[in-house]
Amino acid sequence: MLSVESATEREGKVKEGYTAMQKQHERAQSYLFTIRMWQEEVGPDTVEWRGKVQLVTGGEVRYFREWTTLVPLLQIMLAQTGAVKPDGQEAD
Repeated sequence: MLSVESATEREGKVKEGYTAMQKQHERAQSYLFTIRMWQEEVGPDTVEWRGKVQLVTGGEVRYFREWTTLVPLLQIMLAQTGAVKPDGQEAD
């Protein structure tokens, strides 16, 4: 047997689905960073990689010299936006 829905019932289901999707999107904040890398001569026949991280939406810029500092630097920048705590855990 076929089930017949009224337009009101269908509209309610669509609104419920949209609201749940909208709430999920509101919680899922995203941040866009650009990372620029270049080599810099630091002595005769010696080069060092340097980097620049920029939060595109806010314009904040940080510089780094070692790859191992990149992730902690991103965590600090995200903590300043309120997205994560300084220890890298998601904010409540």
